Amino acid sequence: MDIQKIRSAMEKCGVPGRDLYELPTSPLRFPDGANYRMEISGVERLSTLEALVDEMEKRDVPIHRLISVVMGSTYLDDEELEGFAKLAKEKKMEVIMTPGPRSGWDVGRQIATPEGALSGARIRGSDNLSYLFAD
Repeated sequence: MDIQKIRSAMEKCGVPGRDLYELPTSPLRFPDGANYRMEISGVERLSTLEALVDEMEKRDVPIHRLISVVMGSTYLDDEELEGFAKLAKEKKMEVIMTPGPRSGWDVGRQIATPEGALSGARIRGSDNLSYLFAD
C-alpha cells in the first residue's frame, strides 16, 4: 500500500494523514514575553548552581526553572539555602525545592513495599505535615 492510501485511510478515521508543518507560531507567551522555558533538574547544592550559572552565562543559554534539592533541603545549612535562594533570584530562576526525606522515617513501612514505592513519598498525618513545615 502506498503512503497516500495510508494517509487517506488515517484521515477517514479522523487522524491527520501527516504532520502539519505549516503550524502558525503561537501568540501565547510567558509573563516575561518568552515563548519557551528551559528547566534543569538535579541541582542539589549551591556549588552546583554556581557551576550552572557559570555555564549558562558562558554559553548564553537562559535557564528559567530548577528542580532542586530533591534529596531534601534539610540537608543544607541556612547559609547554603540563603545563597541558593539569592543566586536563583538574582538570575531570575524559579526554584522547586523539596523539604527532605519523610516516608523512610515515618512509623509506617508502606514505602518499603513494592506497592508503596509506587505511591511515592507522601506526608501522612498532621504531625508529619507540621514537621515538614518546621523544616
